[in-house]
Amino acid sequence: MIEKPILFSGPMVRAILEGRKTMTRRIVKQPNEMGVQGAPVSVAPYNTVAPERGLAYYWKSGGSWNSSQPIKLAYEVGDVCWVRESHAIVGTTDPGFVLYRADGYEAECRRHGFDNPPPESSVRWRPSIHMPRWACRIRLRVTAVKVERLNSISEEDAMAEGAEPIYGCHLPGHDPAPYWWGFSSLWSSIHGPGSWDANPFVAAYSFERVA
Repeated sequence: MIEKPILFSGPMVRAILEGRKTMTRRIVKQPNEMGVQGAPVSVAPYNTVAPERGLAYYWKSGGSWNSSQPIKLAYEVGDVCWVRESHAIVGTTDPGFVLYRADGYEAECRRHGFDNPPPESSVRWRPSIHMPRWACRIRLRVTAVKVERLNSISEEDAMAEGAEPIYGCHLPGHDPAPYWWGFSSLWSSIHGPGSWDANPFVAAYSFERVA
């Protein structure tokens, strides 16, 4: 079993803990050309069988792109990912008490039974990238992987991403999709203006919590 780190924001950590998030999308290396005369590009199914385990390929009609340079996916089926999240390490003991920012400062102080905790302004919150392995409280096992265009996400997958629904929006020719709109808003808030419209290829990882 291979364990690899994975980063999540505070709201997404809360969604995992509440059982609302069982999937995450991460941008993968994009092909050098995105189509011939506007023809759409599709991606071959993810293959979990050796020797192509953990790899994906871009394809086009009449031949393949990138056949000699497969895309190495960050995670594959069976990997266990330990979640890095924003945190603080406090106290005089070694290694100290871990506070998880996603849960809120006051709640974390109560969890540890602190009698007279200092104000939150005195706590140095550490970015998720700096979380040490021993401080991790969430482990996720990858159960499925697929590669697709970002905008192709289904309503079911958008719900599995832990997105909050946005009602009142409608795609012409489609049923109302509040979670689809919610996920598009979430993606843009994380990756910046124009990131949703760029519609990159992404790897969609499904997971189950193991700790």
